[in-house]
Amino acid sequence: MPSPDRSRGECFADRLRADSFVNDPVVGIYGSDPAEGSAAWVPERLFARLALVARAYELRVLPLLGGSEPLTLNREMIESLIDELDFLQARLCADLVCEWALAIATRALSALSCSESVLTVEASQGGKRLAVVSGRAPRASRRKGPDGCGSAG
Repeated sequence: MPSPDRSRGECFADRLRADSFVNDPVVGIYGSDPAEGSAAWVPERLFARLALVARAYELRVLPLLGGSEPLTLNREMIESLIDELDFLQARLCADLVCEWALAIATRALSALSCSESVLTVEASQGGKRLAVVSGRAPRASRRKGPDGCGSAG
């Protein structure tokens, strides 16, 4: 039972704040080069949340990602990943998780606009840290994809 001065669940509020993840290891989502400007660097714990929820819904691609070895996705897998992220964003209430799902989907859309149509997902980019992102992001849509190759949208 929560103490009288603390509401139920308040002790977990830090899991919903972007500043709680600033020093986390990250999962890199990029085309063929991790140094490209449109790469997405997602806090590892938030990426794991997405992957675990995806596993619970028995999705195909997202649960496979974020392991210790880089995994390169082909066009079909990228399209499935985008659909899975759209599906999860429509069901999750956590703004922060949805925000990062959009960042991943945006990077995946960018990969589809390139002639290579590949996307690499690699965990724990040593020493990489990310900027805090705030504000609720809209759902990604293939119909609203980025204009050019390598753009973040």
